[in-house]
Amino acid sequence: MSTTNHRAIRVGAIGAGRVFTRLYLPALRRQASLELVGAADPARPVIPGVAVYATGDELFRAGGLDALLVLSPPSLHAAHVAAGVARGLHVLVEKPPALAAAEVDTWPTAGPASVTPAFSRRFWKRYSGPKRAGAKWRFTLKTDPVQWGAVQPDPVERDLLPHAADLAGWLSGEHIVAVEEVARARKSVSGLFRLSAGGEFRWDVAHGNDYVEQLAVDGRVLGGAPGVLESLGARVLRRAPQDVRGVERLLSGWAAMLNGSSAPSLPTVADARACAAVIEAVEREPLQDRS
Repeated sequence: MSTTNHRAIRVGAIGAGRVFTRLYLPALRRQASLELVGAADPARPVIPGVAVYATGDELFRAGGLDALLVLSPPSLHAAHVAAGVARGLHVLVEKPPALAAAEVDTWPTAGPASVTPAFSRRFWKRYSGPKRAGAKWRFTLKTDPVQWGAVQPDPVERDLLPHAADLAGWLSGEHIVAVEEVARARKSVSGLFRLSAGGEFRWDVAHGNDYVEQLAVDGRVLGGAPGVLESLGARVLRRAPQDVRGVERLLSGWAAMLNGSSAPSLPTVADARACAAVIEAVEREPLQDRS
């Protein structure tokens, strides 16, 4: 597909749950270069101005797509990415992009179709800046999956660990060479990534009632959850929440790439494979408890 004439790119979405309604839909509405023309979800939610189908096959049969957002449950990502690629569509797939490295090995890295993993946290302003190779990082993240509409939440290593796996490489400019010191429970998992230039990235991710997020490098805290004043200021100024702004910047870079412009900060197939390999390594570790 060629989009070099810079017309609006016609996008379909598979999966229209809370991630779609809370993050992608408001971000898409701020993207003149992307036009959402269809969505597929078994619940058939009403999306004004958008045709909604029960299945991805129905969405594909309707035609008229240039690109596809895969926002379905993680266990379905591989099948939905494959379906989009088979139809020559450019695919943006939510985290985790895949659950096994072998799934990613089938993805194209060039040609009329492409696959881009949607690691949107790297587009948060707090995580921008020069790379810091050889540093010692510590990342903590806790969220409540129920607040995201999860009836049967995905395991925490599939839900939250992908953020740590991507940020480790993005912030350091290194790549993960080993996963060590894994402590895995039903609602939490922690461990250490050894990095290629001597850095290390410790992480602790969990499901819980309160949102907690903090990043430190060489013992200095760089960023955490927005404070009360920051959140109030954002509401007063009518700014979109930081997670929506992150998705908006991701979509803007994706659209630029599809229109032939350079977008060097976009996640790559190699990033998706690294994330899948991390998930596989962690899931090989036994659960330490059932709490």
